[in-house]
Amino acid sequence: MQDEKVLLATQKQQIETELASLTQQCQSLSEDTQARQAQLVNLAQAHQQRSAARQALILEPDLIALEQAYKSAIEAQKAKRAQAEQAYSQASEKRAGVQARQQTLIQQREDTAQQYRASVRRWIQWQPTLAMHQYDILQALSYSETWRASERQAISEVEAAYQEAKTRLDERQQQLTHCQQAIAEAQVWFDEQQLPDDDAALAAQHDAWQRALDEAEQQLFTLRHQLTESEKAKQQAGSLTEKIDAQRSQTEQWLKLADLIGSASGAKFRNLAQSLTLGQLVEIANEHLASLSPRYALQTVPDSLLALQVVDHDMGDEVRSVESLSGGESFLVSLSLALALASLAADTRQLGSLFIDEGFGTLDPESLEMALACLDTLQADGRQIGVISHVGTLVERIGAQVRVDSQGGGASRVLVTQQGVG
Repeated sequence: MQDEKVLLATQKQQIETELASLTQQCQSLSEDTQARQAQLVNLAQAHQQRSAARQALILEPDLIALEQAYKSAIEAQKAKRAQAEQAYSQASEKRAGVQARQQTLIQQREDTAQQYRASVRRWIQWQPTLAMHQYDILQALSYSETWRASERQAISEVEAAYQEAKTRLDERQQQLTHCQQAIAEAQVWFDEQQLPDDDAALAAQHDAWQRALDEAEQQLFTLRHQLTESEKAKQQAGSLTEKIDAQRSQTEQWLKLADLIGSASGAKFRNLAQSLTLGQLVEIANEHLASLSPRYALQTVPDSLLALQVVDHDMGDEVRSVESLSGGESFLVSLSLALALASLAADTRQLGSLFIDEGFGTLDPESLEMALACLDTLQADGRQIGVISHVGTLVERIGAQVRVDSQGGGASRVLVTQQGVG
């Protein structure tokens, strides 16, 4: 009995514990329910506010229709995107075609460059034959394509007239040969005839011969007229032949010049004119270089329009690059080119002053002495030489000097000295 009480007490205590736990859970659930009801109220208020905001933003009351409209707009945008992707694919293909065309143009440019070099070589080969000055070439280039077409047409007309006259002359010569043969045959026939003794027969024969003579004279008159026409045709054909030869000689010369020099962009003539000017510059520079340094002479590089090289006379006319010259030798070559350029620029006028800033500090003593000796020679010839340099060695060689001395504070003073006198 006692055990049952203890068991019941234990069960009672467990039940009370569970009851207290359940009571606490009920209280928590009640509080949670109240919180959820408050949250539901807040959500309902937020829903009302958002519905009002949606009504303010979207005036369309039918949301399903609005959704369908937006879906249709999205589908349209997708279609546009597909079109854009297709256009992009086409543009990519077009770009590949343009790149292939670019490669083709690059190859054509290389082929054009080769043709240009071949044209330059042909021009160099033709230049001794043409023996023309560049001003004559400029005049030749002034003729238009219309003029060349008219010249070709004139040549064709003259050749056609010549062929026609030659044909007529051949026909007249054949007719003349035929008539001469007929006259010879008639003369043989007349010799072979035996004259009768009867007067009546002689009279009849005479009448027949008279008629034959009249016909022969008429035929002779016709043949003489034909011979005269043949001579005129022959003279006309000879005159036309001379005109054709003269016209062909002149026109072929201009056509060859147009083929060698002319181009749509003018690049051929520009390069040719520059090469001709460079040739004149080298020729004048060699005249100066012969007096400054007889050892060297300048010449243009073959197959190159604007490149130069030097000929060393002391080394058996060995051809050398201009980069192989020493400092003093480069100075002399540059000075000869400067003098030649001054001669071309001055035309018929003489430039009496020469100012040089050559970087004398980079020359070795031997080269510096060579350069100064050259300048002394030019000064002795009557030129006024001005040297801009900071090399102290030049002070002893130059009598008249203009010096700029710094005074400090951004101020300077110019001093002019003559043979050591300030």
